[in-house]
Amino acid sequence: MLNPSPAAPAALRAARLAAAVGLLSRNVVVRGAVAGPDDAYGGHVFVGQVSRAGQRAFVGSLAAAGVEFRDMGQGATQFAAVDFQYGGFLFANGADAASVGASQGNAAAAPAGANSIASSSFRNCRNGGVAAVAAAGVAVRGSVLAGTRRSGLDFDADSGGATIQGNLVAGSLKGDDVNAAGQTQWVVPQAGVFLASAPALLADNLVAGAFDAAYTLRAAACPAGSAAYDASQLAGAGAPYMRNNEAAASLVGVFVLPTASAGGGCVWVDGFTAWKCAHAGLLAVDQRATDFRLTNSLLADNHIGVALNFVAASAGVATSSLVDVAVVGAGAASSCAEARRGCRAMTADDVTGAAGCAASIAAMPRETGRRPGQLRHWAAGLAAVSARTAPALATRCRVAVLP
Repeated sequence: MLNPSPAAPAALRAARLAAAVGLLSRNVVVRGAVAGPDDAYGGHVFVGQVSRAGQRAFVGSLAAAGVEFRDMGQGATQFAAVDFQYGGFLFANGADAASVGASQGNAAAAPAGANSIASSSFRNCRNGGVAAVAAAGVAVRGSVLAGTRRSGLDFDADSGGATIQGNLVAGSLKGDDVNAAGQTQWVVPQAGVFLASAPALLADNLVAGAFDAAYTLRAAACPAGSAAYDASQLAGAGAPYMRNNEAAASLVGVFVLPTASAGGGCVWVDGFTAWKCAHAGLLAVDQRATDFRLTNSLLADNHIGVALNFVAASAGVATSSLVDVAVVGAGAASSCAEARRGCRAMTADDVTGAAGCAASIAAMPRETGRRPGQLRHWAAGLAAVSARTAPALATRCRVAVLP
């Protein structure tokens, strides 16, 4: 329990921060033929389209319910346990991607709602859990992903309209081939749930033990005419909607990517709980919105509660608002006196953050166990992530600090 003062709002007094339990076994098992626990080359389910003479010949889809995916994914490759890929790059003979679908050549290749994973589990993954490239409308519901290497769910910028609901991601670990000894060290972003485009629904999920971020996402645009801070407006027709998502014991709870537009506009993040995160509960970078809203959220026992970063060249005067947000520095969840004073943050010399605390406020005396609740808002002259160095590519680039 948070153990707040009697004067705290009722919702905060009732908040409960606790561990989750997930069932991994299922009657139907799809299993990779691995030689042993050190074999990084597991099984792989590929769902996509094939072509003949530049024309779409077959479009596949997957509806999995009550399936256990075990020993899946292929280390040192881009292949997760389950890959949905409908991009135009799959078409041979110089086919015109625009002639077979929108965006990269596909986004509507599979019928709406055709791809779904429900009540399933992923264990002993050698790579990510579920990846989507140019696959619109994929639904993942009520599933458990335990100990994936790299992201548990990874949807690219052409895979909008996803439904991610009621899932448990327990452990989104660094791949053994990422920043291995002898390699050039780069920041390789990953998340328990990585959404490069806004989903149709992101609700009732819990991500715990993420090596990097628990959630990496783009904030939803504010509904038209939403001058008041009414979170129920986010459930309007066609509006991306987020509610009741939780992050725990990760580096960053919620990492908010910059909006697609070069400047202006209003974005809204709603309904998150983030606790025991070693760097920040919610971290927004390179924001260009003139109105950034965080509502109906709880941030507790994180090294930094909320940190909002804006690009100074943004159009207009940027404002940020926190409404119905509780920020708790150290509650009952911080039971270890030594651990409560520590933090993790990446630097150019320590791209995993393993060496210790390198946060901007690392010089702050930590022997008292104090933590900053809000750092907002910072205005930087240059964008921090590569996708913002070329605004036209904001939704096309994988957000990664790579050459």
